[in-house]
Amino acid sequence: MSSSTLYPNCDFAIWFRSVDETTTTEQPIQGKVTGVIPKWINGCLYQNGPGLLDVTGQRVNHLFDAFSLIQKFTLNNGHVTYQNRILQSNAYQQAHKTGRSCYSEYGTAKHNGNINTVNEKTKSESTLTWLLTRFQQLFHHKNDFRSDNAMISIYPYRIKNDKIALFAMTETPVMHEIDPNTIETCSKFNVSEHLPVVSHCGHAVILNDGTVLNIGLSSSLTGMNYVLFEFPGGSETNIDDNLMYKCRVLTKIPSRWPFNPSYMHTFAVTDNYIIIIEQSLCISVAKVLQLTITQGPMTDTLVWHEKEPVRFRLINRHTMTEYNEYIYLASSFFFLHIINAYEDKNHLVIDICCYENADMLQCMTIEELENGQKNPDFARQFRGRPKRFVLPLPTQNNEEETFGLSYTSCQITRYESNKFWIEPELIVDIGCELPQFDYFRYYGNFYRYFYAINSDVDFEQCGALRKIDILSKTSLSWHEEDCYTSEPIFLRNPEDNEDDEDAGVLLVSLLRTNHEDEVSLLVLNARDMTEMGRVQFQANGPVPKCLHCLWIDSKID
Repeated sequence: MSSSTLYPNCDFAIWFRSVDETTTTEQPIQGKVTGVIPKWINGCLYQNGPGLLDVTGQRVNHLFDAFSLIQKFTLNNGHVTYQNRILQSNAYQQAHKTGRSCYSEYGTAKHNGNINTVNEKTKSESTLTWLLTRFQQLFHHKNDFRSDNAMISIYPYRIKNDKIALFAMTETPVMHEIDPNTIETCSKFNVSEHLPVVSHCGHAVILNDGTVLNIGLSSSLTGMNYVLFEFPGGSETNIDDNLMYKCRVLTKIPSRWPFNPSYMHTFAVTDNYIIIIEQSLCISVAKVLQLTITQGPMTDTLVWHEKEPVRFRLINRHTMTEYNEYIYLASSFFFLHIINAYEDKNHLVIDICCYENADMLQCMTIEELENGQKNPDFARQFRGRPKRFVLPLPTQNNEEETFGLSYTSCQITRYESNKFWIEPELIVDIGCELPQFDYFRYYGNFYRYFYAINSDVDFEQCGALRKIDILSKTSLSWHEEDCYTSEPIFLRNPEDNEDDEDAGVLLVSLLRTNHEDEVSLLVLNARDMTEMGRVQFQANGPVPKCLHCLWIDSKID
């Protein structure tokens, strides 16, 4: 790294790695083992993220526009293999075939030569009629000009009582099934063909019984609605039909601003509530209508309302109605990822990776990343912090009403009879992103630890992996010079007799600066963040940095 750079410990080029059809590693390869890979770890680690920055002869504008690359590590009795494949989305196939961008991506416009003139207003058509027609037609799946480049996440959906399928997801409603063995693209499932949604969160919530919950947007002439829907985790009867066809809407609630719904990447679930966070970054329906003509990028529709507070909205899981007795507000902030949420002593606790505003999305454009080392504001714009919000719930059976919990400094102010202003607690003054913990034991429950990658570009150990102790406000980290880790996945150690929350290991992939074709799988002791073992692979070509991971145990059908 040049001594003239502003962030000498950060290598922005780690995000510029790109494969093509000739440099993927489609067949599993063996690697070099160092240390010990515990034999009790048996299953597959799947990863999704940006893989191809240039298919059309011109590089995409935003990291979220890069075409998806699926990566897979297979662990079996101490042996590990690695492979990757390009997700065969319609957007990728058409771009590869025509050499042009055929869909509107997050930050890259559809090629101008492909604009559908059917959406242009005719001379005899009134503006009102044109707008109403466009609005009604806009969100029909057959008219969708948005990309199906599912490069965010991978989730398991049960398709038979005895079989799950893996689907790559993004925020548009087309999901792509991938073969769990070969990671080839098998088929696609368009949620909009089965449910009245035009988009959904890139992160769903998996319940213990395998049910998958998600939240999407639906349109009407009176405005936009948030739609909570589910895919079943199983069926009481043996049926031949795909269980995914049994997806159903649970409830709808109207957007706070009818034609400016909040941008939503994820949501949270506790024992009794589903939490929707209406943040200050919104989607302008008027600007979406303009895209039917311009075919521009989806970023053209996003509007930041700095002076508008964030609102926390609760849906009762038992009645599927919105809880309206209290209204919870907080100062404007932007977020992508919720760490966890749970209920405790008539309070709802929710931990979030927060940013002051949505500038971090602009920081992830290719141009900003290329010029990041010259931008003195980059570190500030990308500065995120984990914060804890505590929402008081109504008391039962004439209990005394109390606000706040003893183990958090979150401030709760009641300023009207039913309104609360929430000043969050700063959990630690450390940049954390892609947070994970022992999901199936502690999701929706009181917890103490979470694990995350460092997100501070000006931190001395930029590629560090962090363990955060929420109660003591302390952290541990693992770091290796010039190395960058993936989102960590926690696996509980079945051979550990202790019932401690951190009794397990972390699985992460590891990339090294100036070693584009190299990737390693790293196993860390989750208690003390020390390395237990790693497997180093030499791929057929560059190995891009992934976004999100999914672990599927070999015992799961």
